[in-house]
Amino acid sequence: PAQSAFVIQMAEDYVTGEAPELDAARLGASLADLWRFAGRRDAEPAIRIVRLGPSDRLDIVQADQPFLVDSVMGEITERRIPIQAMFHAVVDVARDAKGDRTEVGEAARESMIQVFLDPLGDDQATALIAGLAGTLADVRLAVGDYGAMLAMTDRAIGELDARAGDLPAAQLREYQDFLSWMRDQHFIFLGARCGWRGRPRDGRRSARGRRGWRPDGPRPARAPRQRRSPRPSG
Repeated sequence: PAQSAFVIQMAEDYVTGEAPELDAARLGASLADLWRFAGRRDAEPAIRIVRLGPSDRLDIVQADQPFLVDSVMGEITERRIPIQAMFHAVVDVARDAKGDRTEVGEAARESMIQVFLDPLGDDQATALIAGLAGTLADVRLAVGDYGAMLAMTDRAIGELDARAGDLPAAQLREYQDFLSWMRDQHFIFLGARCGWRGRPRDGRRSARGRRGWRPDGPRPARAPRQRRSPRPSG
């Protein structure tokens, strides 16, 4: 079932004439190679570049999360690398303790991305893999902290009531409406920080934040990029 879902979803991304050199036979061989590559992986994203002559092929396999396609395509575009075609599938995959794909066991959703690129120099390929690894690490941090950032927004909305005596009623309501609009999935949180601008009446300064990184971990170099809508996971 996982392999069938993989083939069906990848075929849905095929656009006739998008990449003239990418005929059915070459695409089929490339997808089969990606499926074999995805046969084993650990907790980190599996990323590689395959040299094909008229193009290079980027393969990525990792646990499914929001913003993956946006972030991958944004990283490539920022480096001004021409993209010939992109294929993406989200499938349920079971793995054993070693990370090998199995036919039985509890399945988890995995994202498999294949991008055909204009040929890269060796330095370009190395830099792209490193950049993608960093970007996907940023995505994991932002997604992992998303619930905490929503909870922080809820607290900020509630705490505005305590400032009713400090602000005009219309201004207070505007702030509350804006925070509620962000919380109700109209805004993508990559980081959050709460604090007073200036000094509140009790003379204390307070600020607390959540910036998409762990207190005991390294700060990410940049936020996840977005370019196009990812395939829905559900």
